Amino acid sequence: MDASLNQDMTGTRLGVICECIALFGSSLIFGCIFSWKLTIIVFIPFVIIGLLFYIDIRIMQYITKQSSSVLTKANSVNNQICMCEFRIRSSSIVYK
Repeated sequence: MDASLNQDMTGTRLGVICECIALFGSSLIFGCIFSWKLTIIVFIPFVIIGLLFYIDIRIMQYITKQSSSVLTKANSVNNQICMCEFRIRSSSIVYK
């Protein structure tokens, strides 16, 4: 697994996930105490939020993977340019 993905996960997203789990647990307990209808009303938004977080994490993984491949290509182009500059400078020194 890529280190940047772990770094993204341990940031604010992990705090939001823990907060959602705590809110879900407390609302589930209150819902069971008061009525099952309240439990269903509270449960549906948490399922939606969970799905949205899952989709967000997958999109961020895809974007990170794509940007990593673009950065790798840009780095190789940069290395080629540096080698060409070095050859030009070394050849200009020889011809002087």
